[in-house]
Amino acid sequence: LRGELPQTDAALAADFAQIIPVVEAFKTAYIEPNKNKDLSWKYLSYHARYCVLLADALRLRASGDTEASKQAVEKLKQYLYTAEREIHRVFDVRNSFQRQVHGQLA
Repeated sequence: LRGELPQTDAALAADFAQIIPVVEAFKTAYIEPNKNKDLSWKYLSYHARYCVLLADALRLRASGDTEASKQAVEKLKQYLYTAEREIHRVFDVRNSFQRQVHGQLA
């Protein structure tokens, strides 16, 4: 993300692709059954979705599909801005996204 390594890297794209099913499996097995028990699980559910969307954007970028990566970043941004009302107490969506994600992937 910092520009120290080449942006296109097939092995890295494959690594990012592996994140998605791992997070989805964890979400299905642990988060979904518990997300109504307390706020930690609910927030973890939001974070899991964030991880999946970010991993997809990074996968697309590493595979060299710049346009699809930009669309995935936009999808991530829309998800975070929509979820902001629910998660703003624990995650500073606008500042964190603008500084850490959008600036690096745009």
